[in-house]
Amino acid sequence: MIGNEEGEPLSGSIEVIEVDLDTDGDGDEIKALGDYDSYVNRSNKIKAGFGWNNYNASSYTLQTVSTIESNKVAENLADFAANDPMNNKTWARIFTENVLMGMTWYNPRKDDPHAPNLKEGWAFFEHITLARHFHIDGNKYSAEEINRAEPGERREPTLLYSFFRTPGESLNDWGIGVALYFNTMRVMSIGLLLAGLVSLPNYVYFSGEDYSGGVANHQADRAFTIKGSAVCTESSWVGCEPGYCDLGQLDKNQIEYKIAGDIVFVKKSDCDGATLRVGMFNYAAIMLLGLITVLFSWYQSKKQVIYDEDKVTATDYSVRVKNPPKDATDPDEWEAFFAKFDSKGVTVVTILLNNAPLLRALMKRRHLRKELQKWLPHTNIDSNEQVRASMAEFQHEPSGCITKFIQCAIRPIVKPFNILLHLQEIYDKLEENDVTIKELQQQEYDVTDVIITFETEEGQRLALETLTTGELDVRLQRRGSRGEPSLFRGKHVLDVVEPAEPSAMRYLDLDTNVAERIIQQMITFSITIGLVVLGGFVVHHTRQGGGPFWAGILTTTLNMLIPNVVKLLMLIEKHASEGDRQKSMYLKITIFRWVNTAITVKFVTPFMNTLQGGKDDLIPAINGIFVSEMFVVPILSILDIMGNLSKHFFAPRARTVQQMRLCFRGTPYNLAEKYTVSSAMHLYKS
Repeated sequence: MIGNEEGEPLSGSIEVIEVDLDTDGDGDEIKALGDYDSYVNRSNKIKAGFGWNNYNASSYTLQTVSTIESNKVAENLADFAANDPMNNKTWARIFTENVLMGMTWYNPRKDDPHAPNLKEGWAFFEHITLARHFHIDGNKYSAEEINRAEPGERREPTLLYSFFRTPGESLNDWGIGVALYFNTMRVMSIGLLLAGLVSLPNYVYFSGEDYSGGVANHQADRAFTIKGSAVCTESSWVGCEPGYCDLGQLDKNQIEYKIAGDIVFVKKSDCDGATLRVGMFNYAAIMLLGLITVLFSWYQSKKQVIYDEDKVTATDYSVRVKNPPKDATDPDEWEAFFAKFDSKGVTVVTILLNNAPLLRALMKRRHLRKELQKWLPHTNIDSNEQVRASMAEFQHEPSGCITKFIQCAIRPIVKPFNILLHLQEIYDKLEENDVTIKELQQQEYDVTDVIITFETEEGQRLALETLTTGELDVRLQRRGSRGEPSLFRGKHVLDVVEPAEPSAMRYLDLDTNVAERIIQQMITFSITIGLVVLGGFVVHHTRQGGGPFWAGILTTTLNMLIPNVVKLLMLIEKHASEGDRQKSMYLKITIFRWVNTAITVKFVTPFMNTLQGGKDDLIPAINGIFVSEMFVVPILSILDIMGNLSKHFFAPRARTVQQMRLCFRGTPYNLAEKYTVSSAMHLYKS
């Protein structure tokens, strides 16, 4: 238990629990070993400082559900499932409850009395997974009137957020990054629309006879999306003036030529696109986009400050000590040192230890327990006697063709990651892991970081102002530049900074040093460059063999797959905060998408194919990518294939309540990935 300086707990009880909180709403994630309490008591200064995390009153995540008792969650969901009015449900929920749930092919366990209640699963999806706000008058739908409700709110009526009417300022409840992202999309859309309007005279010019050298309807046989572009198929052979026909340069630039006697002939476009008028409109569009980008950057920085001030979190009251003495495990000592900066005192001291192996073992244990519960849904897995008895009586269900294929082809690959394990394997690994945890509990751990949370923002600001010093002073521990009151234990120069948000701290990675992180990032960056080269090679050959349409589809497919590949690469890297991890991910995805979408297509196109209309030419290739990005990506996002498969196929077949709720967690999103899509297309359009 973590409390304030009088020992009173903050906001009720704040328990120190495992790093990754309950995300399925059952409230029973922490099923401790017999001596787990001794671990908590030994390290109420533990690495996963959730006293600090829970102090963040504005943290709206599924982790909030972990504070609700299991029976309370079930009671609330049963009430939602039975009493939600029809106008407060999504269309998918209405159709599923009234039509699909009664069909055996959709809900094969509908007659099983032990099967989870699928209606409660949909109630979980709409009241826990999806965000809701307190009920307001329909005529007062503004950011000032909308207040986001906690997941599972039952005391007051709530509504789902409106897709069309939710104001942009309300998106700050999802985090500053989300609000800024939608601001960016809005301004970028307006900017590109204005740039398109500025370019309309060029569209008219490229479609007319003045551009094509007097040839009428020269784009009549072109695709609708190419009409009005600079595509021109009218060309003729002309003699090259002496001194301008270096054959080496012609070959290098892939310019088609012929030699007749002493004269070199080159193919010249008959279309007149290099006019002052065309150039001025192009420059006007580019300068408009540049101006909008500069002004928007200034506006975005101001908006970020407003959003940040509007959202009060634990970070606004806290400081982080990055170089504490390794043996400084006493929270009272830290409280005594920092109390002088705030007249109202220190609220929470969170000491983070380098006990990552222990925390990983606890997380592995939780995963194995969930897998064991899937196999034995009606067994109390806290009782070894009941588990062994159930295992002795367990009978495997007949395997179908798909199950056999998974067991033979996929299971050997994922088995090292503790996936698709058999019942006996899960039990054996769980016992081995319990032994490991008990051994790790007996070890002593060094302090890696300390988080101090004050009662007031003034205390945080004064501490930062007093203790912030140069990097060199910290590394060399130059005590002469600091007064003794600013030295911890009278001799340590502390490296004090404002911490990241509690939910953004990556507690398992805080003990990784700078040299390790640099090496890890060099490895992942090298792999990314290799993927860029491979992607360009495949797209180029697809374009040559199948044409620009299939090359565009492949480009879009690679752009959709690369985030998942990068996420696997990120397993190699260790970052102290989620923000640093997102930046690294954003850089890698951006490099791939920029090169794959905008750069490769230009460099693999011969100069003479720039304005032609064939399958190997530049503009049709760009058109293929545009069409694919405009239609394929949004359609796949709307269909949400994996999310719907989880809700409509796996959920009705779930054996336990927890397993069913996991199917209704929704599809995760990644801001770094979203930003790369917009930046790549912005570069492409420019």
